[in-house]
Amino acid sequence: MAIRRALPGQRAALNLVGDGVAALDRGEMLGVEGRFGQTLRFMMTFTYLGREGTKPRVLESGARVHVMAGTAEVIGRVMLLEGEAPMAVGETRTVQVRLEEPLPLRAGDHAVVLSYSPVMLIGGGRVLLSRCRRSRELSAGERALFAALEAGDVVAGVDAWLALQALPVAAADVAEALDLVAGEADAALGELVARGVLCELAGSGGTLYANGAVLDAAMDVLAATLSAMHAAAPKETGFTPGAVAHAAWPAADEGVAAALIAEGCSRGVCAAEGTEVFDPHSAAAAARVVREACERIVALLDGAGLDAPTLPEVGERLQLDRDTMTRALRELSLNRSIVKVERDVALSAISEAHARELVAAAIEAAGGAATTSVLREALGVSRKRAISILEHLDAARFTVLDKEAGGLRSLR
Repeated sequence: MAIRRALPGQRAALNLVGDGVAALDRGEMLGVEGRFGQTLRFMMTFTYLGREGTKPRVLESGARVHVMAGTAEVIGRVMLLEGEAPMAVGETRTVQVRLEEPLPLRAGDHAVVLSYSPVMLIGGGRVLLSRCRRSRELSAGERALFAALEAGDVVAGVDAWLALQALPVAAADVAEALDLVAGEADAALGELVARGVLCELAGSGGTLYANGAVLDAAMDVLAATLSAMHAAAPKETGFTPGAVAHAAWPAADEGVAAALIAEGCSRGVCAAEGTEVFDPHSAAAAARVVREACERIVALLDGAGLDAPTLPEVGERLQLDRDTMTRALRELSLNRSIVKVERDVALSAISEAHARELVAAAIEAAGGAATTSVLREALGVSRKRAISILEHLDAARFTVLDKEAGGLRSLR
């Protein structure tokens, strides 16, 4: 099959062969797959001409008509916008057309409108939007969109359409909705991003775009959603991204939801760790911070063993603020994860248990009682630290000090 490009205003002939030719009906169109969609409802600028040779009469909303696009013809209705008076002859308006059978139409195509009976020309116009919602009550944003489309301003049209979207979209979504070629959509989006009108988000499938006000609104929804989820489940430190996305943006697919959560993290609206998303300003987040601090303190003390640094040094090394450090130490003391051997010195529970083993073995090796110097050598720490550990073991009633016998310690 060979196709020869035709210039505007010229016709082109296509020679089709094969058994499938017999199945083709009048009005069918040839197009690139994925580029031409069927529509049952569209918006168009319509000029009402009236019926030639008859007394002028207005066109009422809902009038049944024949709609022609190319050589295809289907029956439909011309619906005037909500609250508008009937159209007088010679008027041009934006109308919605509802079809009884689908037509292959794209924005920019021309459609001819014929009266239902008798069949005669009553007007026509250009398609503005090949797919639209059923409602005829237009918002200010929709009116701005149709005004831009009627003026042929692609950039303004893309801007107006994105302002109507509740979620970020890909360039392909823009191109499909407005019947733009990929290059047109990309160029318009690039210009709007450069102006600061649109925001770019990194999606799993590529770049996503959102109107600045729309994105701000999505972030407000995220903040309110997390606040409500924390209030309903105060013991939970966080929630799965899927649960958050379902509650905040039920219509968002996984890629869009992930991009919005990432944007929320960059703005400080939320925070993510592992498989959990949470409000960084919530009580649950504070509890998470303390829990993480506890884990880091224990890990440091475990690694230091019996020669642990002072608690102020621990806080400095881990860069923990005073409030977090105080709350973490209280938590660790209550659950016996650490044991204080001095006012500002603590051992991890594992290290303290190891100290008991070393002292018990040294006392038994010494025949049931050992001096401080023997026990210090067994512990392998400085004299000051050894005394602190041994006094702690005395206080814990693990050992007993016999001062009259020269400071010997034995097991209880």
